[in-house]
Amino acid sequence: MHYFGNSNLDYQKLDKTKNDYDSGLVFLKNKDYARAKKVFKKILGRNSNDFRSSFCCALADSSLGNFQESVVMFQKCLALMPDNTTVLNNLGYVNKCAGNKQAALDAWHKALTYEPNNFDVPENLGLFYKEFGPLSEAVGAFVKILSIDPFHFNSLVNKGSALVQMRRFEEALSSFETAYKLNPDHPSLLNSLSNAYVEIGQLSTALNYSKLSVEKFPEISNTHNVLGLIYRKLNQYDDAITCFKKAVHYDPNSIPAQSNLVKALYLSNNFNEAINISKKQLEIYLRSHHSDINKEIYSLPTGKFLHDIEQAKFLISFGYKANGINDFVEIAESIKYKVIDIDSKSYLEITRNDYIAMLPYLLDVFLYEPHNQIRNCLNPKIDWKEVENSYLSSGGQVTSIDDFLTLEALEFFRNFCNFSKCWTTNYNNNYLGSFANQGFISAPHLQLAKELKLAMPNIFKNIELEQLWGFKYESRMNKGIGVHADSAAVNLNFWITPDIHNLSKDSGGMIIYTKPAPINWTFQEYNANKNLIYDFLGGEQAEHVKILHKSNRAALFNSALFHETDNLVFQEGYCSRRVNLTYLFGKQLL
Repeated sequence: MHYFGNSNLDYQKLDKTKNDYDSGLVFLKNKDYARAKKVFKKILGRNSNDFRSSFCCALADSSLGNFQESVVMFQKCLALMPDNTTVLNNLGYVNKCAGNKQAALDAWHKALTYEPNNFDVPENLGLFYKEFGPLSEAVGAFVKILSIDPFHFNSLVNKGSALVQMRRFEEALSSFETAYKLNPDHPSLLNSLSNAYVEIGQLSTALNYSKLSVEKFPEISNTHNVLGLIYRKLNQYDDAITCFKKAVHYDPNSIPAQSNLVKALYLSNNFNEAINISKKQLEIYLRSHHSDINKEIYSLPTGKFLHDIEQAKFLISFGYKANGINDFVEIAESIKYKVIDIDSKSYLEITRNDYIAMLPYLLDVFLYEPHNQIRNCLNPKIDWKEVENSYLSSGGQVTSIDDFLTLEALEFFRNFCNFSKCWTTNYNNNYLGSFANQGFISAPHLQLAKELKLAMPNIFKNIELEQLWGFKYESRMNKGIGVHADSAAVNLNFWITPDIHNLSKDSGGMIIYTKPAPINWTFQEYNANKNLIYDFLGGEQAEHVKILHKSNRAALFNSALFHETDNLVFQEGYCSRRVNLTYLFGKQLL
């Protein structure tokens, strides 16, 4: 969070500078950050050491998302006033946003040496640790504030939130209840109370708080989302669906609301509506993602750009008439020469005219549908009772399944992943993701989940499908998903790319470590902190199970186990890309 602060400087400026500064401040307070930055840059052109303009320019850059530029400007402010706590606090914030975590911590700790009783700095420290861990440090930061002011509302709420992540629900409720007495009309607090009471099994109390939240804040999407989750917990799917639809209505771009709506429709066996809602949400996402047509230069992720060219040519070869597909290919091919190298963070800059010309195809949605109902997704020749016993009897809860799908189902999933235009998310290492709440869904996708529950009831009987996605990898890179654990109980992952495209039969699959994530780790720690995870495991060569890539092979394992993609060596070409589908069932069991 940002703070304007008081520079404590006596500025005697020319009238022109004063007028410019005042107008810049108006732009800043009216959230017209681009114009504000322009004004403050103008002042700095006349006086490069103007502290106030440097400070405000840094704020404008941060608000525009130019975090590294903001870091540079706050460092300039710090050079002018080395002991200014407000500058150090903001420098910590923008360093965090720029990914400079240690620099953020250094700035905040230095600020505390100048002003130990400052509330803003430990609050930012607490929020940092709440996101990245360790959670004990987050709680400690908020406790420090509360030791000075026991009724500091934000610290009570944030302390409670950190305690929830540590699964210390009773302590969290104590913090939330104290905050509630101070401010009973805070929407996120009411939702936090509801969630905490759900965790300790007091669903009626949770329901009362959640209904109160919806009554007081009917136009806030998340109030309906939380109420829907409680109804789903109570198996009242019609009420849950109504709530999730309201949540999506008030915030069409809410990923949690979208996911929960599709999930509730699936659980209530409304497959067609779940699929239609997911397609609609994909259309909304694309319109929102491509809504800004006023920039002069656009940056497109290189990996997705190259994939989309390959896919468009593939669709044309099958006679598919997508909106603007020929124009897209022509323009994309004409600028593809700009791609010099594919690395994990590469982007391609294109002009506004080229971007607008490609938009009809970029906005077009096509999802492959089965020509006929698939009788069986799971291979009926497999002894599923034996597979179930193998999983449950294995100490680490890891097993693999060959010839997992029927050939009919395998062919469908290959066609769906090749034809469907739903690959929206570009990750490091240039692999692409597609998700059930935004198009990665069909009747066979959902049928497979139902068949799994019937085939292996002792694994799946008390848990439901929570998440479903697909990943498609860039063949020119030999890396995929880094080491992580997932927030689920059981992970099912299967590969569909034909074996002929895998050039290394001894790799290309998955490495599953036999050590689960600690219960007190945050999601950020167990899902994204590679160095912390390897330190915990004892290195990359720690005890593990290596499951080699094979088409139509599935890996079934406890989602709390750390796992990562093995090295990849696949042929280049659109249909040669490594593709996996992942189903997550239940909540994480650590």
